[in-house]
Amino acid sequence: LSLSLSLSLSNHLPNSKHQIQPANHTRPPICAHQSTLKNGRQTDSTPRVHGSSLSSASLPPPLPTITNLPLPQLLTQFIAALYYNERHHDLQKFSPNDKIPELKQDQPPEVDTLDPEQFKAGQLELARDLITKEQQIEYLISTLPGLDNSERDQLQMIRELEEELGAAEQQRQEALRERDEVLKRLDGLVRLIRRH
Repeated sequence: LSLSLSLSLSNHLPNSKHQIQPANHTRPPICAHQSTLKNGRQTDSTPRVHGSSLSSASLPPPLPTITNLPLPQLLTQFIAALYYNERHHDLQKFSPNDKIPELKQDQPPEVDTLDPEQFKAGQLELARDLITKEQQIEYLISTLPGLDNSERDQLQMIRELEEELGAAEQQRQEALRERDEVLKRLDGLVRLIRRH
């Protein structure tokens, strides 16, 4: 349901693969379950190796690779959207003979029905969040190197870079030799001046 909402709303939102900034608005979580998924997913986020905790200072910085794409965040948003639709929808009758069973006093309700306008607004907001997150992932993938080059082209680029690196190293060595020669001449001039 959330995916169909995302597809239906994509025609009404700006079609830009570089639109990675979400809308500038703050809102409380639509449902308690969504907040739990975001904040209560892992109570202790400190990595542990053989029972000993590692501080953030001892960990290497994250690498900008495809492995740290916000896919877990997208999955969390999918789950929150499914929960919202399942929890807050209205009860409907499929035929005139259908009856909605009445709940007992000690029986928790299966759904927490919201006002139709509020329910629709929540669906729209969830769908926009899903589309924004998908565009973030699409943009990050588009910035990865090598997507438009074959393996042969990449090997050729590596060889050219190695040649450029070798030429730069030769220039560096020549500059070091020139520096040593200039220092020797300067040292000789200083000694000559001291003698006179």
